[in-house]
Amino acid sequence: TKDKLDKTELELKETKADLKETKADLKETKADSKETKNRLELYLNNTTNILNETKERLGNELSEMKTELKKTQDELKDTKAMTKLLSVHRDWIGIFNRKLKMKLGEDVFNEIKEAMDDARTYQTDITQCSCVKKLEEILEKVGMSFKDFKLLFETKQLSNKKFHKSPDQTIKDAKEQLLRDSFPEEQKNLVTSLTKLFNALEIWDPRH
Repeated sequence: TKDKLDKTELELKETKADLKETKADLKETKADSKETKNRLELYLNNTTNILNETKERLGNELSEMKTELKKTQDELKDTKAMTKLLSVHRDWIGIFNRKLKMKLGEDVFNEIKEAMDDARTYQTDITQCSCVKKLEEILEKVGMSFKDFKLLFETKQLSNKKFHKSPDQTIKDAKEQLLRDSFPEEQKNLVTSLTKLFNALEIWDPRH
């Protein structure tokens, strides 16, 4: 019986030792689990931050692309409108210039063209030039200004030789089309100057 008790006591001690070891293992496992959990939380937080930053960056890039696309679309729209404007009215600017040349004289008109080129190249003020003063005197009589002439002159310079009016188009037809067509806000000044141009041509040459 004593041997059995001793044996049982020994087994209890071993069991107790095993339990103690198991408890230590559980404690260590718990610590490992906590560390693993912390690592997972850190990883998830980092991943979330990266995703948010990427989302924000892509959103900004998309916004910039949309802005550039809108700008390009507006530029294409303006170019199309300008092309349409020039395709109809370019030749009328040429007719206006020829009439003006007859009134000013070839020498004065050429002086004006040279002065306009110098102003564009060297950014100089030519409003006090004698040739410009003579030009303004003639323009004032038909309700135009040097600013109108400058805008029309520069538009003519920019236009392409392929733009020509219909051979049977009258000033009245051109004016009516100008009123019918729609143009961007940036071209309103040009449209106004063209209207004045047609009024001047009607005064200078009623046959049109």
